[in-house]
Amino acid sequence: MNDVLYRYSDFLDDVRIFTKNKEKAHIGFLHCGKYYEKKISEADDCVTDIYSIKFWIDYKDNYFADQNEWYVAEDNRCDRKYRLEDGELCLNVFGSISEKGWHSLGREDSYKIIDLDDCSAYYVEYEYRKMNGKLLKESQIIREKVEKNFFVELIKKYRDSNV
Repeated sequence: MNDVLYRYSDFLDDVRIFTKNKEKAHIGFLHCGKYYEKKISEADDCVTDIYSIKFWIDYKDNYFADQNEWYVAEDNRCDRKYRLEDGELCLNVFGSISEKGWHSLGREDSYKIIDLDDCSAYYVEYEYRKMNGKLLKESQIIREKVEKNFFVELIKKYRDSNV
């Protein structure tokens, strides 16, 4: 909206946008604790694009030899601090693994912190519901291979604290 990023929620046709940034909370936003929200219509001309974004990497792991592609989320569970700014990513898997760099968080999941430089490719995937001002009948997925530095910048851009 207005070339500004917001979080988006559509639950039972109750469509809202959210931000934690007071400067982005223009007319019609309500202050709700730690964030601001505004009820909108997807058809509103001010809303040019509605999409979700996912980040993926190609990484060859010595435990999961058959898996090359990994989904990356900044809020992956981990019992040690790691920083994207220091070139680190955290991967999670279901199940308890405590070998070859993997650390168990109990019986339900495990994590491994990897170096960004150990990845062979970086991808960004957009799933659009509205694109260039037009509502889509079916969502459209666009996946792009990107350079490492651009990948890092996009993850930082879409952090919860920035939207």
